[in-house]
Amino acid sequence: MLDTVVRSTRVVTPDGVVALDIGIQGEVILCLASHGTLGATQVLDLGDKIVVPGGIDPHVHTSQPITPPGLKPAAGSAHNCTHGLYSSSPTEVSRAALFGGTTTLVDFAIWQQEGTLADVLAVNEKKWASLTYTDYSEHVMLLGDIPDAILEEIPVIVRSGNPSFKMFTTNVFSGRTGRRVHYGYMLDVFKALAPVGGMAALHCEDDDLVVHAYDRHLAAGDVHFTKMPEVHTDLSEELAIRQVLRLGAAAGCRLYIMHVSCELGVDAIREARAAGQDVHGETLHQYALFSREHYHRPNGQIYHTYPSLKEGHDCASLWQGLSDGTIETVATDGVVTTFDQKMMGDRIDDVTGGSAGIEERMAVTYSGGLNRGMSLTQLAEATSTNAAKLLGMYPKKGVILPGSDADLVVLESRAPAPLRTEDLHQTDYSPWEGHEVRLWPIITMLRGKVVVSDGKLLVDSPTGVRAPRTALPVPSVSASPGLGEESSVE
Repeated sequence: MLDTVVRSTRVVTPDGVVALDIGIQGEVILCLASHGTLGATQVLDLGDKIVVPGGIDPHVHTSQPITPPGLKPAAGSAHNCTHGLYSSSPTEVSRAALFGGTTTLVDFAIWQQEGTLADVLAVNEKKWASLTYTDYSEHVMLLGDIPDAILEEIPVIVRSGNPSFKMFTTNVFSGRTGRRVHYGYMLDVFKALAPVGGMAALHCEDDDLVVHAYDRHLAAGDVHFTKMPEVHTDLSEELAIRQVLRLGAAAGCRLYIMHVSCELGVDAIREARAAGQDVHGETLHQYALFSREHYHRPNGQIYHTYPSLKEGHDCASLWQGLSDGTIETVATDGVVTTFDQKMMGDRIDDVTGGSAGIEERMAVTYSGGLNRGMSLTQLAEATSTNAAKLLGMYPKKGVILPGSDADLVVLESRAPAPLRTEDLHQTDYSPWEGHEVRLWPIITMLRGKVVVSDGKLLVDSPTGVRAPRTALPVPSVSASPGLGEESSVE
């Protein structure tokens, strides 16, 4: 007999919303059957409540140092911490994620001019193993100049199950060095990733424009954080995306453009996809639903992350991108801090980046998407399935199919109601305080076990494990507009 049957008239599958019995044996989905036909030791009859795949947040930062005002950001990664202020740990973040219906988190293992890639992955494993409530994986982050020894190690790491590598086109802050990967080294990395099915994940802003804007504003004393959109501009984002697209096409490398925040960025990705390039876009629920006017609200710092919030038309373009598939994933870029940490700075050069929102992501995205005509299947893809496919977890993760992990979330429909920080489990504030949602996760299952139900955590200690990943098929190479034959890879 099956261990568990989850029964609902609204199960979200790749084929649409179906009335089904989900048969679970151990940690996996053994079978799908017609509604009301399976028996099991435990039957969860959910009526018409919505059952979706467990959420995958493909972009979080845990235990990240927070730089107080008056101190320069550390060279390269901010993970060189001398002041003792850190964002929330994997344990704290993953616990909140389960309450919000996210069952897998993807963090970063950071290489910065020291040791091997295997070394940084081993360090990151100690950070997560036996300490996380969700399942987990990580992107490898490369900072600064990339030596030949690291380039030679990249194919080995991809084949071992870490196929995604993040790089920055900018140092992000004025006065910081060592984070940006110059385009020559970036092209080297693309060429190392392409033949083995790896993927390059990019933070795209034009460094010259960002630094120049900082210099201009600092010289003029025009430094209030509400001017962030004038420093981290949509033009800067577009120029960097188009540069990276050109390099990716020349190398035949699969690209994942992180935290797209503006219409110009969406348009650049849409054009490249239409021309056949293997490029994929990510946005954040912050960018889809907050605009620069939020900076002018009380405690406006709580809405900020990098790049900056943009205009209302940019929000609309991101939703259109999600609807038509140009933007495929909704992440958080989550850096969960306390309210006091988030409010430490109020200038363009000291405001705390990152944002709380990992617990709220699923409800906010589903509610916002439904309000804009997206289907439940599209929203499941944006919050789970597409991330699993792009990161080499599919079909083990991100979908309700036989053989998949039984990571399931039950969403309850309700009249639109405002979120309250006091009902959340993440930190002592929420940028989503008062934001109305029409769905909320009431049950979360991780690998066949109910871990959250009716607002209560049902496990005594972290039970998350590493989510296995594989390299993806080597992409076929198509020329982007104006590239010509030189973009082909033999």
